[in-house]
Amino acid sequence: MNIREILFNIQQELKSSKNLFNEFAKFNYRNLEGILADLKPILAKYNCTITFNDKIVNVGAFNYIESTATLTNKEGETISVTSFAREDENKAGMSAGQMTGCSSSYSRKYALCGLCA
Repeated sequence: MNIREILFNIQQELKSSKNLFNEFAKFNYRNLEGILADLKPILAKYNCTITFNDKIVNVGAFNYIESTATLTNKEGETISVTSFAREDENKAGMSAGQMTGCSSSYSRKYALCGLCA
């Protein structure tokens, strides 16, 4: 099965519920860890992997995290999607490292969502 057929099947089979709740903004959401937990058994079924690659991109006064999610099958074929998230200018109670980590997680989540439709 080629990578596009596998991706089509993954997109049909992946179901990831919004099982978390944001008390402040009052909405349900899903996080990267939850999506990956739902995705891993499907990846195993098709003998595929998902990998992420991040890099920092500076645009003017802002740093963006560019995350690429790559699906690879056992033959080495790949499909990738890239997403960006900007670091917050200041986030009360968070260190610079934590802000970068949050941006990385957010960017990876949306790269993965783009890949999995």
